[in-house]
Amino acid sequence: MSDTAVEEQEVVQEEEVTEKDPISSSKKDLTGDEKGQLKAKALVHKIFDAKDNMKDVKNALKAYKITSEPLEELKAARKELTQQINDEKDRIEGEFQKDDTYMKLREQKLDAEEKIAVAKQELRIAMMDETLEKQFVEMKLEVNGVPMKLQTQVKVDLYFNGKVEK
Repeated sequence: MSDTAVEEQEVVQEEEVTEKDPISSSKKDLTGDEKGQLKAKALVHKIFDAKDNMKDVKNALKAYKITSEPLEELKAARKELTQQINDEKDRIEGEFQKDDTYMKLREQKLDAEEKIAVAKQELRIAMMDETLEKQFVEMKLEVNGVPMKLQTQVKVDLYFNGKVEK
C-alpha cells in the first residue's frame, strides 16, 4: 500500500471512532491541565454517586436492626457496669493525685510527649525539600544500636469544600 492509501485508511478509521465517541475529538483539543480537570470532575462525580448509593443501602439496612428485650437488658447492665468501673478508676486516680511523686511523673510524661512532637515536626521540616523533590525518600539509620529504616513520601489528601475526605 502506498503512504497516501495508508493515511486515508487511518483517517477513515479515526472518523469511525469519532462517530462512535463524539467526545474523543473534543478531548484531543484539550491541554494537559484541562484533561486532568475533566478526569478529576468525572471521578468526583463517580465518588458522590457511590456515596449517594451507599446512603440508600445504609437506610435499607436500618430495617434489619437487631433488637430484643434480653439484648436491651444486657445493654443496660453493661452501661451500669461501665459506670461502676469508671467511678472506681476515678476514685483510685484521685488517691494517686495526692502523691507528689505521681504528679511529678505525669509532668515528666507531658514534657516527654511535647519533646517528641517537636522533634517529629523538626524531622518533617528537615526532610521536606528532599521528599518534595524525589517524592519518596528512604534512609537506613542506626538508633541506639538498633537498625531502622526512615521513609518519607509526599501525601495527597482530598478536600471537598474544606473538609478532608477519608
